[in-house]
Amino acid sequence: MQGHKHENPPPAETSNLNSQHESDESDATTAAAAEGAYPENTVVPAPPKQVFEDDRPFTHGALDADAGTREARGVYLKNVGYTFLMITFIVWGVLPIYWASVGRIMGNTWRMKGCVVDFDGGEIGQTVTSMYRNISGISQLTWHILDAEQFPGGPAQVGDAVVDEQFWIGVVVAPNATRNLNDAIDAVDSFYNTSLALAAYVVSGRSENAYRNIFAPMLFAAKFVPALASRPNLQQLMAEAPMLVSQPLGGTTRDVRPFDYDVVSAVDFVGMLYLLILANIVMTSLLTALGGSGYARRLKLSSVIAVRLLVPISIYFFVTLLYCVMSEAFQVPFRFGKWGFVIYWMQSWATMCALGLAVESVVTLVTLKFVPVFFILWLIANVAVVYYPIQTLPWILHWGYASPFYQETETVRTVIFSTKSHLGRNFGINLGWIGLSCMTLPAFQWFARRREVCELAASRQAAESEKGDP
Repeated sequence: MQGHKHENPPPAETSNLNSQHESDESDATTAAAAEGAYPENTVVPAPPKQVFEDDRPFTHGALDADAGTREARGVYLKNVGYTFLMITFIVWGVLPIYWASVGRIMGNTWRMKGCVVDFDGGEIGQTVTSMYRNISGISQLTWHILDAEQFPGGPAQVGDAVVDEQFWIGVVVAPNATRNLNDAIDAVDSFYNTSLALAAYVVSGRSENAYRNIFAPMLFAAKFVPALASRPNLQQLMAEAPMLVSQPLGGTTRDVRPFDYDVVSAVDFVGMLYLLILANIVMTSLLTALGGSGYARRLKLSSVIAVRLLVPISIYFFVTLLYCVMSEAFQVPFRFGKWGFVIYWMQSWATMCALGLAVESVVTLVTLKFVPVFFILWLIANVAVVYYPIQTLPWILHWGYASPFYQETETVRTVIFSTKSHLGRNFGINLGWIGLSCMTLPAFQWFARRREVCELAASRQAAESEKGDP
């Protein structure tokens, strides 16, 4: 039994012996290297790395005071601080852009123009034009009183001027409105429609939010004009035709390009958000694949630039096709026959390229770590300029005339509601954004490649220095 115990010592003792043996080997190796015991040009084996108790993974608490945990915790808290600062910047520096776009519209309504045309020439026409002439204030449209001679085509031509975006609203006093009202009062005509005296031409398809929240309340107020003087047959009027007394003057709204398809909201506003989100997903996936596969490291600069430009553009082509076909499946009514769908698809492709390539360029410079800040800024800066007419927004948001979202929404309204076409300008501006990204991305990629080359050279130099140390 004593011999058996001598041949198999306890584990703790064996561990100590092994550690002592490894230490002896390490000391021997170091000593041999120092004394030149190894032949020249022979690679000296490195001493085994010591593993301390406090370096073992999965064994520490969050508040442990050992050196390794303190260092890791410091790096973690530093990143938490950066994240909080980034969120603070987004909340106070980016989100107010959207708040300003919806919170100050009434203070800039005066920038929008409306017209009043009197085709009557009688008492009603004078009353209406006088009322609109006296309307003023920053929360009111700027009204222009125009002569009927400027519209030889009659009230319908005023509607054409609104469609042509010369005005946001066109208020018309119908021909012979005063005479028709007087005749109805004299005849005690209970069937007389008082709302035929006035007509307000609008195009809600141009901006449904402006029509609902700005124009509609104004039009409702405009219908209430002071009643005409009392007539001898007042009692008979009140009994048989009370509308002629209580509201002798009314009006109708003629929406010549109505926003009459609810599904268009998904295409016109929310859909553009989806285009940017999809473009961001494509960017993240492609960039991760390009770096993770080692493909980018093998390519020369011109090849990397070509891949980063051509591959996303090609993917956007098919993604927007799927997106537009989905809209077609929900029976979005495109004008211009089949060309309406093609125009919508091509503009969606151009918009997605303008949005996505901008993110592609910026991520090259700031890396994936900080690209969410730019993404939120890019998103809100575009969304803020399409919910209400740009004329009602603070001047700093008038850049929206050049935003990709604005080009998309104008194209959608043209091919769906037949609003005034700006297709040439819309495509041109989006192509300008694409061209800008095609210039900035190569420049940023050159800078990133230069940084990678410097880092690679530094790491190689460090490795050679370590290898050359005795």
